[in-house]
Amino acid sequence: MTYIKSPFNFIPVSDNVYFPDWSGQISHDIPFSDGICGVIHLAITTHTPTFVRNGHTKQDADDKNAVYKSFSNIADRYFIPGTSIKGEVRNILEILSFSKLDVDRRMLFAQREMGISGLYPIKSTPDAIYCGWLRRKGENYEIRDCGKPYRISHKRLDEYIGRNIMESYFSEKHKLNLNEKIAGYDPKTAAFKYHLMNEAGVPTDNLSFEIDKENCTKNSSRRVFVSETGNITGTIVLTGQPNHWTERVSKEEKGTSEKTTPKGKYYEFVFADYDDTKKQTVYDLSKETFEHYKFIYQGSEEWKRIKKAIETSQGVPVFFRIEETGIKDFGMAYLYKLPYERTPYEALPKAHRQNGIDLAQCIFGYTSKDKSLKGRVQFGNAFSEDAQPDEDVTLVLNSPKASYYPIYIRQNGKNGIVTEYSTYNDGTPAGWKRYYIREHTWRNAMDQEKMNTVIHPVKAGAAFHSRITFHNLRPVELGALLSALTYHGTPDCYHSLGQGKPYGFGKTSFHIELDCDNKNNDLEYYMACFEYAMTKELTTLSVSGQLTPWATSGQVVTLLAMASKNVQGSSFEYMTMDMKGSNEFVKAKKAHEYLPPARQILAANIHLKSLYARGEEIYRPMIDAENAEIRESYNRRFDKLLSMPPQEALQNFHELKEELQEKYEKEKNRERRDFYYELKTEWATRRTTLEDAILANKDRQDFLTGIARLLTSLTSYGVWDGRMRKWKKWCAAYDNGRTALTEEEQKTGAAALAELYVNAKKADQRKFKWKEASKILGIEINADNIKDYLKR
Repeated sequence: MTYIKSPFNFIPVSDNVYFPDWSGQISHDIPFSDGICGVIHLAITTHTPTFVRNGHTKQDADDKNAVYKSFSNIADRYFIPGTSIKGEVRNILEILSFSKLDVDRRMLFAQREMGISGLYPIKSTPDAIYCGWLRRKGENYEIRDCGKPYRISHKRLDEYIGRNIMESYFSEKHKLNLNEKIAGYDPKTAAFKYHLMNEAGVPTDNLSFEIDKENCTKNSSRRVFVSETGNITGTIVLTGQPNHWTERVSKEEKGTSEKTTPKGKYYEFVFADYDDTKKQTVYDLSKETFEHYKFIYQGSEEWKRIKKAIETSQGVPVFFRIEETGIKDFGMAYLYKLPYERTPYEALPKAHRQNGIDLAQCIFGYTSKDKSLKGRVQFGNAFSEDAQPDEDVTLVLNSPKASYYPIYIRQNGKNGIVTEYSTYNDGTPAGWKRYYIREHTWRNAMDQEKMNTVIHPVKAGAAFHSRITFHNLRPVELGALLSALTYHGTPDCYHSLGQGKPYGFGKTSFHIELDCDNKNNDLEYYMACFEYAMTKELTTLSVSGQLTPWATSGQVVTLLAMASKNVQGSSFEYMTMDMKGSNEFVKAKKAHEYLPPARQILAANIHLKSLYARGEEIYRPMIDAENAEIRESYNRRFDKLLSMPPQEALQNFHELKEELQEKYEKEKNRERRDFYYELKTEWATRRTTLEDAILANKDRQDFLTGIARLLTSLTSYGVWDGRMRKWKKWCAAYDNGRTALTEEEQKTGAAALAELYVNAKKADQRKFKWKEASKILGIEINADNIKDYLKR
């Protein structure tokens, strides 16, 4: 298998993030009902030499003195700072809890992939490049447009200076070493060229130029030279010098039939004071856009000069492209580093860009522009009584830049080879960076002293002891913390602390003892709570809805594989490049190599002991009790509806139904969501019960008003029959179950029937059913005696 070699790899970033539903309730003053306080006693054992740098000043670092080189200590007592332990534990907890991958939003990478036109279109469209001056404007920035840049050759510059300075330093014939500092400057930088101009006593601004017709070509018509009578006013802008140059030599000059093709950077730039238009165009830049520019260039040798020039009235020279809304992108060189279309933050899966508070933030706290939360876990320093100093070690602690997408962007390839690379424009960050575990250390130093770092580690076998105090943690949160400290109770997994991790330094193991205020010190109990919550969350987020075990997820399995399997050999060392032209980074990219996932390289699947079943035993009674309480609360609310006026009862019923629907839609936990679905389905059928109850209540009220009101406005015998039967039904329902009419009720019913009969047409009179009427009333009644009831 062919793949990029690297001492580190990545834990894949999930598309999903766990946002605990109690994040808004966290308080240091008001405890959770299940909140726990306590102490974790931590013992750390070093298995390889370990180095944690001592606290030092900037001067110590510049001098690289004994303080800077030494292991962290107080009064010659070695210790590992609590912040170092916290950083390692938090990183693991973020992975295990499916928290957000924290990425600096100011970060924006750039590239100069000139061989890939789709990725670097500037090279094929140089006419789209403008020049101008970038300067501060209050809290923000602006670029003053100077139109298309002019070019001036090093030969013309030397004519202006009066000496062959540019030729002496940068032509191939003199072969000056550009890799060694000259007068304290890097000769490849623009700063060195400005130094040469200052030394020569010649200005670079407020100069006059005219077109250099002698050297202009069809494709390069904007070449100029300094001339007192020139009609172009502007400033000479110097840029970096990556290599030496050779001049074009004509056939006649060379005395042969061939001409020499020029090589190397031979031209500098001239920015005209104004464009050809009457009014200079000015483009506004936001502070955010400038921060991206700053991130790209602040690591360069030029940045000190640039950040000073930005504060001046003229500003710093830049090259840029424009679009309808203004500046599209810009940089320091003519063929400048082109920023990717997306920042690493923007390339993350959507869930990682949400504003929700993840589990790691709940536990350790966070700070943002709008709000902050204090952490509820404190890590003490870990002191040692037996640590022994080891020999000094010289290492190169540089790492490949995160802009190197064959490593830092997730690739889709096979056997370490990719057909087409994904970049920050269209790819996803590879994930959380973790170093492989090694059985032994290895070393790597370079000839250049500035690249090397000397460390003074302690020997393997040292023991350090610390206390971790926690306050008001819920069982799930404490379980997550314990899982991060112990790799969820998985044996033979190691942590990495301090510097030199790429070389195997800092391989350590943790042993813990728990002391909780609730007297429950069972580690597995809390880790089971955490695993159960994570599995339920992943199941909720899964498309299939099937149980998604957290214990076998890609993030967890990859973390365990990298923490447990020891590696060795050059495949797990850094790629290298040297000043002689050997560059493994370039070779790997040309070969379309990429860094495959760690699980593929290690061919290892380390599975932890699942505690899900125990978690279900812990939470099932609690969940059932909570569901029962929710159901009972809605039952009580329904009972209240029965005592309300009909219209009010129906309105409140509708509002409660909508409330249940909203809870169902917003609920993220699949199990609770299923419960709400069941409850809202039941609620829909209760409308009939409510309507029946409302109707029954109305019937009772009508019964209490008496039979006379019920028998008003009769229109036929059938209506009288129906209402009398209803009255007898009410008698049974509302008067202790009686079935017979009282004498008064009989008289009232008979009188109503008599009045109906007398006023009816003869055809309708024949429809009266006297036997049925007699049976209903409980007295004999017919066409002959019915009129007597009217008289009575």
